[in-house]
Amino acid sequence: IKMSQIMKRKVLGLIENMSGFECPHCGEHIDLYPPGGVEKASQDFGIQLLGKIPFEVEVSQQGDRGLPFVLKYPESKSTKAFKETVKKIRGILEK
Repeated sequence: IKMSQIMKRKVLGLIENMSGFECPHCGEHIDLYPPGGVEKASQDFGIQLLGKIPFEVEVSQQGDRGLPFVLKYPESKSTKAFKETVKKIRGILEK
């Protein structure tokens, strides 16, 4: 963010990657990192939070195979988060 500011480049927003995951055994949400960091950065820098993408092992596995995760798992939480984030980015770019 600081480098973008120094170079006078607009930052469209922040995206939190690996925003926790769902336990495959009990379904409980587990934070991989202390929560609230991206929200604080968003507020501190006055930059919009565009989305939070949860961690799913299948995203990496599909990427390693060269297959789009969003096509293989269209109803997953990550796919829905990706699509919502893309929708926000498109909205910003189309203004």
